[in-house]
Amino acid sequence: MSAPLFFDLIIAYNIRKVKDAESIFICDIYARLSHEEKESESIENQIKAAKEFIKAAENIVLNDIKCDDGYSGVDFNRPAFNEMMEDIKNGNINCVIVKDLSRLGRDYINTGRYIEEIFPMYNVRFIAVNDRIDTADKDHDRNDIMIPFKNLINEFYVRDISVKTKSSLRVKMKRGEIISAFAPYGYTLCNKHFEPDHESAETVRWIFEMYLRGYSCKNIAEKLNFARIKSPNEYKKYKGENYKCGFDTGMGLWHYNTVRRILKNEVYCGELIQGKRKRISYKVKKNVKVEKEMQIRADKEHRGIIEKEIFAAVERVLENDNRCSVGRNRVYVLSGVMY
Repeated sequence: MSAPLFFDLIIAYNIRKVKDAESIFICDIYARLSHEEKESESIENQIKAAKEFIKAAENIVLNDIKCDDGYSGVDFNRPAFNEMMEDIKNGNINCVIVKDLSRLGRDYINTGRYIEEIFPMYNVRFIAVNDRIDTADKDHDRNDIMIPFKNLINEFYVRDISVKTKSSLRVKMKRGEIISAFAPYGYTLCNKHFEPDHESAETVRWIFEMYLRGYSCKNIAEKLNFARIKSPNEYKKYKGENYKCGFDTGMGLWHYNTVRRILKNEVYCGELIQGKRKRISYKVKKNVKVEKEMQIRADKEHRGIIEKEIFAAVERVLENDNRCSVGRNRVYVLSGVMY
């Protein structure tokens, strides 16, 4: 082949490529799996279904595969999903393929918002293979009335799982089964049962003893920090537990509230009380305090670190005003009694 003819073919090919560019779709496959769905679904099956669709199509090119394993469909703040959205915003892709609508999300409002507002705003084609949804289909505008109904059904699935899970957990708590993944400071979790931890249990006993001797929560915390006793957070990290407390000071130190919470926790006298906090709803991760009469007190007890009489005495003192005067480390003998 002569050189001029060869270059003419290259130029013709490039011109055709430019003309066909608008009909080519560069896509990301998105797969998602929550912890509850692992028995009935798999990431591999989702990717396989999407790849088979791409193979049968003539104008779709795969850019990347994004996977969120272990993430709920209710929350759209997922790592791989955010990466895919960056691909869209940067113009790297103009097509998203999922196995079905529930993989994109199980929140009725937000899933519909992405399909009907965000993807069209970026001129992105959306395909849900098993649900036979393709926004590039000429009949899509007639058939998209089914999308909201399918999204609503997908959200009902999450609601139903949430109700069943809560009911199951309450039954376990009433039977005396420990549902927590961590034991409170002073204990270890052994076969779903609390067993006293020798080192930290001694610290708990010392805290109760010092409080009954008249030392304030603030002063006890200062003494623990001075003695370089690891705070509950730091002690659990030291033991290799991936634990984070909402009352952590961020510096690994004991705090007034940490000491006070230990003094008020009935677990240390052998009582098992669960269900102290609950989520607002299956959509909101924030926890709120449960009223005392709604908390679950199990008949099954564990070995206490503190005698019940000592715990009761501490509770009586906590009810009084036992703040220290300026310049004192201990409260007055008649503090909270005489005014």
